[in-house]
Amino acid sequence: MGEVRVLALSRRSSARPFAEYLGEILAAEGLLCVERSDRLDDLECYSAVVAYAELSEGEWEALKAYVEGGGRLVFIRPPPSRAELFGLRPLGARLSDVRPAPKYLRVDSSRLLRGLADRAVQVPSDGDLYEVVDGEVVARISFSLRGEGAYPAIVVRRVGDGLAAAYTYDLVEAVVTLRQGRRELAGVDADGSGVVKPNDMFIGLLDPRLRWVPQADVHMRTLSRLLERVLGPSKPLPRLWYFPEGSECAVVMTGDSDIMTEEDLKRLLSILGEYGAHYTLYVRAEEHGVVPSGSVGELRARGLSLGPHTFPGFAPSPEEARRAVSEQVRRHREAYGGGLTHRGHCTVWVGWVEMAKILEECGVRMDLSYYPYRYFQCGYLNGSGLPMRFIDERGEMVDVYEQSTHWADDVALVDKTFVDPYDLSELIEDTVRAIEESRRLYHTALTFCIHPVNMRPDVLNSAVWLRAVLSYCRSEGIPVLSADEWLEFNERRRRVRAVSYSVSLSELRLVLEAEEPVKGVAVAFPVRGSSVASVAVDGGEASYAVKELLGSEYLVVVLDISRRAAIRVGLRRLTDRRSAPH
Repeated sequence: MGEVRVLALSRRSSARPFAEYLGEILAAEGLLCVERSDRLDDLECYSAVVAYAELSEGEWEALKAYVEGGGRLVFIRPPPSRAELFGLRPLGARLSDVRPAPKYLRVDSSRLLRGLADRAVQVPSDGDLYEVVDGEVVARISFSLRGEGAYPAIVVRRVGDGLAAAYTYDLVEAVVTLRQGRRELAGVDADGSGVVKPNDMFIGLLDPRLRWVPQADVHMRTLSRLLERVLGPSKPLPRLWYFPEGSECAVVMTGDSDIMTEEDLKRLLSILGEYGAHYTLYVRAEEHGVVPSGSVGELRARGLSLGPHTFPGFAPSPEEARRAVSEQVRRHREAYGGGLTHRGHCTVWVGWVEMAKILEECGVRMDLSYYPYRYFQCGYLNGSGLPMRFIDERGEMVDVYEQSTHWADDVALVDKTFVDPYDLSELIEDTVRAIEESRRLYHTALTFCIHPVNMRPDVLNSAVWLRAVLSYCRSEGIPVLSADEWLEFNERRRRVRAVSYSVSLSELRLVLEAEEPVKGVAVAFPVRGSSVASVAVDGGEASYAVKELLGSEYLVVVLDISRRAAIRVGLRRLTDRRSAPH
């Protein structure tokens, strides 16, 4: 049997300030058997290498020999001087020389990337211009949303017995920018709302036509797909699926306590009880009297968790925000404990990631303040439906997850975004469409903010919307989680690692180890269901499913792991395709 191991090589430099984020992308994608390093050692031990680093002459020669000998290489924006390895000829210019913005990645017309998106996605990073001499163009860069791709964006070339693939644009910087916004607009009220919000950093960045495409997630998934394809069916790379129990998507239900009453809280609890749903309520200090501190256990048993809803003013300085947020989080914990997830009142934000650093200092683990507002109204503001940690301007990771909020009643039903407000029937129709698209195509955790006060019939009557969403999810078997449950699942999922993974023509053997017990984690193997003869977990026969996910077929095994779990997949047939992926 042969082991499958992938080396993720990254080094921070002036040209690659966000090199650490490569590891965050691979962790969010749940790819197992990946080892992160800044050293290019023992190449013969690895089935594939993903590289995002500046290399020496000797290291490039070692990589070339590795590929010629049968290794698989994926390099993110290699220097033009190394273009020949990837079958490219440099044209002596960068993307920004031709068109600073906009630029789009045509994934919708790619055979290799089919199923990841049904339209092009933005590329907010620079890249190099090439023509292809020898190799397969997997995706192209276009200068309009529907235009034909003018230049290669992703290429794959056979080199000796191996494969070399290259991104001609900076994938990592593109994901960071799509998720966190424009650095130059940090602290600027760019949308003219009178409040400095995350929304401001997406003015002039997010193409409103693509607000319902999780663009950052699509970019990340091109990398996962490319790795799967270059490894081929002889070395199927397993991954931990995004959602509990192998669900195709999830809904995260939340709301803010703004001026709510005890009657509003009772209405909310009644609806949650009716549908068996869970919800996180972000509580301002002003509403601490409405939610008794002694009721935390009872509320949790009824599906309601509590988090801080801080407000440091409409445009605070970093120090003003630090004092106010830390004090309000402290008061929340004195009253209720917990406080691991957070949304700011009016979604006030400081700096590019300064607010995230303040929250990290306060022990907050996930923030939900990225929330579409003026000019966008709803959708994937940060191009994502997944939680990922922030990274700062210097390339240092901030240990707080960014989970965007996609729908909010005080935006969707109110005329304050320069986008026509919905009426309730239209809102319900579009919400169902977005959830179904998430389940079928994008596989995201759609996050809602429905305020208890707005559920009143004489305010926005958004209880009708909440009931419609919960009813649809129940009928379709879509999990409805609180933000705290979503955080806990993701943290535990990220603490599962592959101890060993080996492959032969007749079986796959994977041993997993969890730092702490995790329930309902799903392992997905990119193998055809017709090739699966049996599945066993810890020596006993186990149930499994074959699902179409991300446009590919996966064998999915759902596990509860207390400490270790061993999976054996018996195979009817597994062939090694020797040609470049199609």
